[in-house]
Amino acid sequence: MLELIEYVLSRLEKANLTVHPDKMSFMQTSITFLGHKLTRLGTQPSDQKTQALNDFPRPRTTKQVQSFLGLSGFYRKFCENYSEKAHPLVNLTKKDAKFEWLEHQTAFDTLKSALCSAPILRFPDFSNNEFTIYVDASQYCGGGIISQRFDDGLHPIAYFSKTFQPSQTRYSATERELLAIILLIKQFRHFLIGRKLEIHSDHASLRYLNSLKETSNARLCNWSIILSEFDITMKFKSGRENAAADAMS
Repeated sequence: MLELIEYVLSRLEKANLTVHPDKMSFMQTSITFLGHKLTRLGTQPSDQKTQALNDFPRPRTTKQVQSFLGLSGFYRKFCENYSEKAHPLVNLTKKDAKFEWLEHQTAFDTLKSALCSAPILRFPDFSNNEFTIYVDASQYCGGGIISQRFDDGLHPIAYFSKTFQPSQTRYSATERELLAIILLIKQFRHFLIGRKLEIHSDHASLRYLNSLKETSNARLCNWSIILSEFDITMKFKSGRENAAADAMS
């Protein structure tokens, strides 16, 4: 550790750069940086931001809803199925939407609870060449979890959820399931590319993913080209066994 500190300081000196002593910390087991608490295991929302979320009063105007969504959305990567949980609140911010606080209290409380008890997201271990992905799609949303196996078991690296566009909600069940995979891979392409991906889905037809290039469906052909960049193994997992990804969608 001391050798690393000496190396960093020597590089700063060679570059004629200075640092403020009050903004430096050494030999810490955890630090707070840009609203995140960083430890040797991973990252989670900082205690200060968690408290701010917990203390956020019930919104009484559209602007207050937008403010809460802005704060909570910054930490959406820590929240399973964020899009689905936030959907009622997002509807309140739409143009010409009437402000009526009904089922929105449940959505508000659920988001606060989920974010205030957010798990630690492990840092990706790039010496391990494999990632396990659980994915599922509903009529209106797709979601997934990227995990990796460590010495103490399988741990989440990232959560993903996204609301489909109106036109996408009319896709077939197979297409929506595949769309969820495409959206997740595009979002995290920067560290998934070149790795072995084991994708678990409760949609049995996706086991034939490699044969999609033979279909006459132009959309599936285009998606097949995108997926061809990755080393993917599809695993069928029933809905009961794929509960986490199922909940996120």
